Amino acid sequence: MKTLFSWAWAKLFPRPQHVETQMDEWKRKAGALLANNANWQLVREVLGRLESAGLRIKSTLDRDLIVTRVIREHRQWCEGDDIARFYAEKKAAVSHNSLDLLTMIELADYSGALIELNDMSGLLSKNQPMSDRALADMIDAHSQSVFENVYTICSVDEHQPGEYVPQHVRELEALACGDFLVQSVTEAAKPGLLVGSVTLSDGRSVTFEISDEKRPDLTPFLLAMNSLVAHLGKGRFVAVETGSSEGFTVLYLRPNEQIAFRNWSVQQRFADGSVPGDWFE
Repeated sequence: MKTLFSWAWAKLFPRPQHVETQMDEWKRKAGALLANNANWQLVREVLGRLESAGLRIKSTLDRDLIVTRVIREHRQWCEGDDIARFYAEKKAAVSHNSLDLLTMIELADYSGALIELNDMSGLLSKNQPMSDRALADMIDAHSQSVFENVYTICSVDEHQPGEYVPQHVRELEALACGDFLVQSVTEAAKPGLLVGSVTLSDGRSVTFEISDEKRPDLTPFLLAMNSLVAHLGKGRFVAVETGSSEGFTVLYLRPNEQIAFRNWSVQQRFADGSVPGDWFE
């Protein structure tokens, strides 16, 4: 009787079939992409070209996790399991961008591609035993910019008064890895403008103005910072627009890196045909 009742209940009230959620789809796609060894080789070669172009990957980071991050990021674009074929066929809008260029931009910003830790247990096994806290810290470190000298700046100004300019100055100082030290930085306001003043440890200073709006043009700021550090002869800042109204990627390049980046950048293309890099010259 119990079996008959269960059968009748199932007929009357069938359980719904599993519906693939977006997260399920992403996990499935990520698994297929990670299982293809050709993708690993391809991304490793891309990272090698980026380093040759003057982008310094932090030595403290695990290279396999960086590769995993790049491959997993492609789950939102690729339908198949072959990244090289995806860019060669150019069936999706994003695939008209250069793979090297997209990888640089993606790795210079924050990414959530590594958040599902259970999918990476095999990859991380070599680092065991590891506490949950240590594992979370490791994932967080690999989810930020992986470069010493490349970073995505958020240009949106939702800061408290006096905090917007100092934050961005400190971001650029960090990219220089000790090539210059900022002694002081201040921000003042006047009608429609923010006035920034930066002084280096050697006493040289610069003042600049940017518009006081939610998404100001930071070109005057970057021009001023390049002017401020030019006498040192150690490096300069380069910006790469990403098409986002929220920010852009900025690089600090030393003289030999500037040459390498120029040579690399002329081979790269955005989907609209433009070449990356604004030298503020």
